[in-house]
Amino acid sequence: MHLIIVEDLEIDREVLANLILDDCSRQEERADLSFYSSGEDFLAHYRPKSCDGLLLDILLGGMNGIEAARKVRESELYLPVIFTTSERDYAVESFDVKPTDYLVKPLQQEKVARCMERLRE
Repeated sequence: MHLIIVEDLEIDREVLANLILDDCSRQEERADLSFYSSGEDFLAHYRPKSCDGLLLDILLGGMNGIEAARKVRESELYLPVIFTTSERDYAVESFDVKPTDYLVKPLQQEKVARCMERLRE
């Protein structure tokens, strides 16, 4: 499973990556992770059909995660998009891009595991 994580804070990238890798290890599954620290950098390198899921922080410097997801939706209507954020205030707006999940920081293992199960489906 190849997942892309777009997160501007290194500590949050590490926490999310470790939670995903722990879950995949429990499922005896391998995860390949790619990382970007901004929406602009992600979109400059993104190619449709290049991943199985996209995990986007909403509060990025510059372009926010919802804006980046809108750009992705122009070419990929069904790619699973999971938002990660410390702000609950964007939940309603995020539904414009039909996310698979909305994870509120601090991230919890059981919620990431539930999200990973949705990705596997």
